[in-house]
Amino acid sequence: MIQIIAAMKGDVEKLQRALELFEEDMETKTEAYQFQRASVEALALAMSGRTEDARAIVARWSNKDRVEGRIKDFWRHFPVRDKVVENWVKLSTPQ
Repeated sequence: MIQIIAAMKGDVEKLQRALELFEEDMETKTEAYQFQRASVEALALAMSGRTEDARAIVARWSNKDRVEGRIKDFWRHFPVRDKVVENWVKLSTPQ
């Protein structure tokens, strides 16, 4: 929850601290959590005006299947799910 709140505020520093704690706790988890991190980090960067940094994150995941569906599934219980997906799609679209 802290991650998504920080992302919506564009507070990249707070998000980074939360992600570090998350990673310490989830070291043994799968790619799903790495993808969750990427989606929330891309949102935070975009919200803080760092669009090119956000695009770089999205580009690293461009070869994965069902990106939108995976984001929707992971964030399905959060009311900002659509914002995360919308941001990802926008960033993955060529300028």
